[in-house]
Amino acid sequence: MSIPDGSNAGLTQTFTVGNTDNLRLEHVTVSVKATHPYRGQLEWWLTSPSGVRSRLARSRGNDTGANLDWTFMSTHFWGERSEGDWKLQVYDTNLADAGTLDEATITFYGTPATGGLPAPIITSDLIIVGREGANMNHQITASNFPSSFGHFGLPTGLTMNINTGLITGTTSQTGAFYTTLFATNATGSIFENAIVYILPADAALSDALEQPDSLKIVPFGYGKWFKQNAISHDGVDAAQSAPVANDQYSGIEFTVVGPTRMTYQWKVSSEQNYDYLVLTVDGYVKAYITGEVDWTQVTQDIGPGTHNVDIYYLKDEATVSGQDTGWVDELVLTPITTAPVVAAATITAYENTALRHQIVATNAPTSYSATGLPTGLILSSSTGLIYGSTSQVGTFPITVEATNDFGSGSVTLTLVVRSLSEGLAAAIDAPSLLINTT
Repeated sequence: MSIPDGSNAGLTQTFTVGNTDNLRLEHVTVSVKATHPYRGQLEWWLTSPSGVRSRLARSRGNDTGANLDWTFMSTHFWGERSEGDWKLQVYDTNLADAGTLDEATITFYGTPATGGLPAPIITSDLIIVGREGANMNHQITASNFPSSFGHFGLPTGLTMNINTGLITGTTSQTGAFYTTLFATNATGSIFENAIVYILPADAALSDALEQPDSLKIVPFGYGKWFKQNAISHDGVDAAQSAPVANDQYSGIEFTVVGPTRMTYQWKVSSEQNYDYLVLTVDGYVKAYITGEVDWTQVTQDIGPGTHNVDIYYLKDEATVSGQDTGWVDELVLTPITTAPVVAAATITAYENTALRHQIVATNAPTSYSATGLPTGLILSSSTGLIYGSTSQVGTFPITVEATNDFGSGSVTLTLVVRSLSEGLAAAIDAPSLLINTT
């Protein structure tokens, strides 16, 4: 079965277990065989009949091997019954390299199920972390088909949907809150003690970045960022990462509502190519600097909706170099109110050779389209990535359009597809007429 390439939909394989094979589970194994040029792009999940979800393997950027023949094991379903529909889900987290799920087998380990359905057991984390002023969206899960959920002691501003167990809301209270969570079915209820910890914002960091207190900037990690005036871009003050040990990090996090253009200045003094100052949006790395880098402006367009922005200093397992810290100054958030502007480019490719080209456009496009692509090349309408390979040689004008809520912008790109002999000649710096590819 084909795994959707770079899609959030993924591929789902369902296994149905009948009542005659019903077990009270101790653990579950899933054996899979998959064909894929880069197996590290695949992420694997297993969901039980009662909705408990276990991640079997995350995507791994440094695992560049081909194909997968592996057995996963999970104890996350301890105490559940095996009867019902189990769903194995696999996601290809990157575009341009497609794969297939060839075989999948699920094996259950436990004891014969006797009596009625047990009371639910809460399987989600019992340490719940949120940020001051940020919207919480935390799902409580439980085994054995809970019909309702409940709690005692959530911070003011947070509520729970008793039918689904979803905790949502925003709170200005900070610190640790000891609460009780419970899930109920026809057999009864199970109660669990939990801690809700709301990380406090630091108004001094907002001030250091030229932002009002309403932008709640929360320090996190092994040390807290702080405001200082010894090193800054504006000559007044800036935020600086805390001293941390090897294999540790120190960061700040805040919420941005898009569409917004975010700009700021940053600087780092670190071990080149080992310790980094990193920007992520919703967990995706957008920029980083390493070594001795003086004040540099970052511009990042952020699309519609609410997004988490993290800037953190990250150390590897050894060696201190430079001042071993990072700085950020002059954060500016400007609402985007105009259509995208697409950058012109000339793209060089070679016949029957994989191509990946990212369309560059400002003002946070939400969709892309293209006309004139030769056969075999594909444009991702959501990301603006052109990928694939083509056997057509020549020069192709490609009209690319990027769209957001305020309109569309377009440009004509030039795609030059050269013969394989030209590519080989370029690689060894030889005239193409000397290369024979037959």
